[in-house]
Amino acid sequence: MDMRKMAELLRATIDPNQRAAAEEQLKQIEKIIGVAPALLQIVMSNEVEMPIRQAGVIYLKNMMFKSWSEDEEDTTRFHIHEQDRAVIRDALVDAAVHAPTIIRSQLCECIGYVCKQDFPTRWTSLVDKIVIYLQSPDAAGWPGALSGLRALVKVFEYRKGDERVALDEAMNLLLPLVQQIMVGLLPDHSPQALMMQRLVLKSFYALTQHHLPLALLGEKGQWVRFQQWMELVRQVLDRTNPEMEKKPVDDEDREELESNEWWKTKKWAMRILYRMFERYGSPGGVTKEYKDFATYYLSNFSEGAIQVVFKIMETYRRGNFVAEKVMRDGILYLKNAVSHAHSWKYIKPHANTMLSDVIFPLMCHSEADETMWKDDPVEYIRTKYGESLEEDSAVNCGEQLLNTMCKKRKGVLPKCIALVTQVLNEPNSTPQQKDGALHMVGAIADILLKKDAYKDAFDDVIIRFVFPSMDAPFPFIRARAAWLMQRLSTLKFSREEVLTECLRLLIKAVLSKEEELPVKVEAAFGLEAFIQDQHRTHALIQPQIRPVTLELLQMLRSTENDDLTNVLQKIVCAFVEDVAQIAHEICVHLSSTFQQIMESTATIDDSEKTIVAMGLLNTMETVLVVMEEQPEVCLKLEPVLLQVVMLILEQSIMEFYEEAFSLIASLTEKQISPAMWQVFGGLYRVIERDGTDYFVEMMPTLHNYITVDTDAFLSDENRLIAVCSIIKKVLLDDADVGEDAESHAAKLIEVLILQCRGKIQPVIPSLLQLALERLNRPIKTSELRTMCLQVVVASLYHDLSLTQSVVVSGMDAFVKQWINDTDCFLGLHDRKICVLGLCALIQSPNKPMALQECSKEVLPSLILLFDGLKRAYAAKALENADSDSEEEEEDEECEVEEALSDNEDDIDEESAEYLETLEEKLNKSKTPFPMNAEIQGDDEDDDDDDDYSDGEETPLECYATPLDDEESNVDEYIIFKEVLIALQQREPEWYNLLTTNLNEDQRKSMQEIFTLADQRKAAAQSKEIQKRGGFEFRPQAVPQTFNFGSGNVPEFGRP
Repeated sequence: MDMRKMAELLRATIDPNQRAAAEEQLKQIEKIIGVAPALLQIVMSNEVEMPIRQAGVIYLKNMMFKSWSEDEEDTTRFHIHEQDRAVIRDALVDAAVHAPTIIRSQLCECIGYVCKQDFPTRWTSLVDKIVIYLQSPDAAGWPGALSGLRALVKVFEYRKGDERVALDEAMNLLLPLVQQIMVGLLPDHSPQALMMQRLVLKSFYALTQHHLPLALLGEKGQWVRFQQWMELVRQVLDRTNPEMEKKPVDDEDREELESNEWWKTKKWAMRILYRMFERYGSPGGVTKEYKDFATYYLSNFSEGAIQVVFKIMETYRRGNFVAEKVMRDGILYLKNAVSHAHSWKYIKPHANTMLSDVIFPLMCHSEADETMWKDDPVEYIRTKYGESLEEDSAVNCGEQLLNTMCKKRKGVLPKCIALVTQVLNEPNSTPQQKDGALHMVGAIADILLKKDAYKDAFDDVIIRFVFPSMDAPFPFIRARAAWLMQRLSTLKFSREEVLTECLRLLIKAVLSKEEELPVKVEAAFGLEAFIQDQHRTHALIQPQIRPVTLELLQMLRSTENDDLTNVLQKIVCAFVEDVAQIAHEICVHLSSTFQQIMESTATIDDSEKTIVAMGLLNTMETVLVVMEEQPEVCLKLEPVLLQVVMLILEQSIMEFYEEAFSLIASLTEKQISPAMWQVFGGLYRVIERDGTDYFVEMMPTLHNYITVDTDAFLSDENRLIAVCSIIKKVLLDDADVGEDAESHAAKLIEVLILQCRGKIQPVIPSLLQLALERLNRPIKTSELRTMCLQVVVASLYHDLSLTQSVVVSGMDAFVKQWINDTDCFLGLHDRKICVLGLCALIQSPNKPMALQECSKEVLPSLILLFDGLKRAYAAKALENADSDSEEEEEDEECEVEEALSDNEDDIDEESAEYLETLEEKLNKSKTPFPMNAEIQGDDEDDDDDDDYSDGEETPLECYATPLDDEESNVDEYIIFKEVLIALQQREPEWYNLLTTNLNEDQRKSMQEIFTLADQRKAAAQSKEIQKRGGFEFRPQAVPQTFNFGSGNVPEFGRP
């Protein structure tokens, strides 16, 4: 292998002008044996320039990820030869040890990938290699060995039980070595030593964060090795460095401290401490496996852990720097500890200090907040307000700790209220302190609103402190007041004028041109809360809906904040009539903002902008949906929304395909305009260009095009051809599409057959062949198998002779599979079409041989189907009754949770029980998703209705056909009875074959089905008479019994 030439090719990949040609040449030679090891050799050569080495390691990593192992399904696909793989496996750890940091990180990804594929079976030397370097007194090799160790552990991070055996065996050897290294490194605070300490802690976290290997940590009840590790964690957290704790002078200084190895090491130590307690050490909140350990942990580690956490809190209390994530996890540790009496006794003496000197300062508007407000108000909005706030920030965790202490422990709430009252009444309190006091009130508002002693006084609190704050000269105070009103939106105001003033101030803030953006946004969230929680406020807000909505649109454009789209959606749904007048204007604005985001984002990888754009699309659809009863408004909205849809489809912006298809579905739900028929062509081009990945999301739209205006759909044969082509792509051409998409494609065939009955005869044979060909290939899920069967069943019902002529030799196998699988037909529609198909087949003049062979099973299968239909109809009637009835408002007071005494534990038994149940289910299931038998085998494991509750629709039942129309005159009960009567009279021998072997219970079931058929027929006749405007009562005797299986023609009831 010419190393020089390969290095030159790698150099060329760095040059944009030469990259494509160089990559093509590399692709041509990568299949040659020896190329992969040669790449690794170039990467490790100190004589090669660093940019070339970087390009080489990235190319090698990508090559390994793509071609490391054989593809059992595609034996023709290239994979790296085993000879090369052996060389690489033997050299990878050495390479990582000797590589510079920038190369090592890529090599460790390679180690992790090869571990996933080959450890321990093929890579038996991995652990020995790591051990050699860790045992070496030369510390220069430790970073690479520790990085390789972490890569190994990460592979097994989320595995349990037998899947972790190989790791546990390795760690039994490695863990003591790593612990010794950590002990030796602790006194050394140099950046290199701290970096290695961090790697050790990260590895221990990955080893334990999802599953705690108790057997590795010492004998039960002793767990000596665990004690040693926790002591290491404590020492890392306990040590101090005044230089690293100095208060930062600016944001740049703060960022530098946050990223310093000193604090990064403490971060992982605190994360371990919190994780051990939260997941394994909290009695009542752990699975059965860790019950003993939880008790052991709480008894032995609570005091020491809380002491070291309080030491960090003390650093913060004195105004010194503490890294955000260290602070966060320390606070969360205390939050969990509050629930346990044993750990609370160590917290209680410091509770007041925590309230006043830690939590209260956290709640206050800080210098960093003020800087962000001034420099980037949009970023301030994103991080501080609404649903997108930083949930893992120290401030947010401080809110949680405050709320938990006030809720769980007696005596804390009054002290908290006393502190807040003192700050708010103190004339010398700074604006920042008043902000903190209001923040604390909002953090515990849910508790206060449930306690009579406080909730009845809130009107006065709002008048004295909140209303004046809305006019404060400091904008962050105004924003905090609006935020607090949002938190109090569920309050039962005793004075109407207070509620009215809340709304007036919020609306004023939203509409004010002089108000600062964060205040306006927070006021908008406040309005949203009152609209949702105080329905009597709608009349007060209604006169201002137009200006408020238009201002919200401007704010949305300025901030691109997704939470504002939720506010808009609430307003649109609550004030439909008012919004109708400006619906066009709203959608034009939303469309413009969407296009602005698309233009301002070079790539749609910006996750936040993507979320905002999705919110805009969803809001447009909300406007369209709520206007569905006003067709003239919808007509005006269509061209505006089509601009957005076509932009997405034409530019292949796949991130928004789902939303675009949903918009098209809403636009075609009632009628289809000429412009929307143009969009149909665009959908077909999407499938042609981008493949079938989004077929399932497109399905509702295709269903609308077929069913809403069937004549128009069929008026252009190219439309039918396009749909058939899409179905073929999904069922036959795309091997990777997945069975869910294939089930949808089969459903689309059924919809075509039933919706276009008698109008698409020429294409039905081809559609049937698609379903039959898919049936002949392996199928994992019963849903796809049943749906393919259902296509043929629907065709039998639609045109018996045509279907039989297509299926021909395969009919016998089909009938046996169908009869065997009748218990897999679920829901109303599937059972109904199955009954109708069987009725068509049993009266066929050309009965398949298999049908006669299965004659004893036909009626029992039908009885099973009717039994399911009876339950499904009953459940549907109950569901309709529930939806029609008005929901009564619950005026009952929420249950007030009593605070705990100092010696009481707050144990969530339901959560613990849930965890144990979940654990048992996971242990029983070897795979996350149960797979049913293949089509060739028996289906003993396919229970009839286990996957769905009685009456629950199947996932595909939402795609309605004419059979599902409430006005449909096709009644499966009536048809079934009429078919059997006809068979009695015309084919008595065949009738006897069907009925002779019925047992007593089955005969009773048949009698019930016949009775229901007569009742449904009478009900249908009554409904028809009512339609004609009159009703005549004629007493009729409905027979209650029938004779089945006697061999004689039974005497059927007479009117």
